[in-house]
Amino acid sequence: MSCRFCVNKNLSACEKGDMEVSLYKKIIDEVTGKVHDVNLFHRGEPLLNKNIIPMIAYANKKGVKTRIHTNATLMDREIDRKMIMAGLDLISFSFDGFTKEEYEKNRTGAIFEKSLANIIDFLEVKKDLKSKKPYTIIQVIQDGETLSC
Repeated sequence: MSCRFCVNKNLSACEKGDMEVSLYKKIIDEVTGKVHDVNLFHRGEPLLNKNIIPMIAYANKKGVKTRIHTNATLMDREIDRKMIMAGLDLISFSFDGFTKEEYEKNRTGAIFEKSLANIIDFLEVKKDLKSKKPYTIIQVIQDGETLSC
C-alpha cells in the first residue's frame, strides 16, 4: 500500500524486515517480570509478520501483555480467532477516514468497505469466543482538508 501519512513509504527494502523469532524470545525472556507489555509493531503492519501469532502466544505464556496496531486490511476470521486465542491484550485499528472517499485517499490501495467489514468481523469473532480481550480501539484520522467549519 501507499498511504499518505505512512512514515515507511520511502524506505528501501533493505531497511524493512521482521525481528527473528529467536531474538524476540530472548528479549521476552529477559524482560519477563520487568515490563508490563510489548508493542508488536513499529512503523509497519504487524500482520505482515508471519510469526505474529506465535509471538503473541509466547509473550502471553510468559505473562507479558501484547498490543498491536493494524490497518485491518490483512485480517480475516481465522487470523482474528488465532490472535484472540493466542492471548492478544490490545488491538488498535487505523481506520483513516470517516467516508469512503477520505479513507481511500488516505489509505491508498485499501478498500473502505473491506477494511470496515474486517473490523466488524473481528468484533464478531471476539463476541463469539466470549472474550474480553483484546481491548479494542478504533482510531480515525480526519485531515484539515475535510473539515467544514
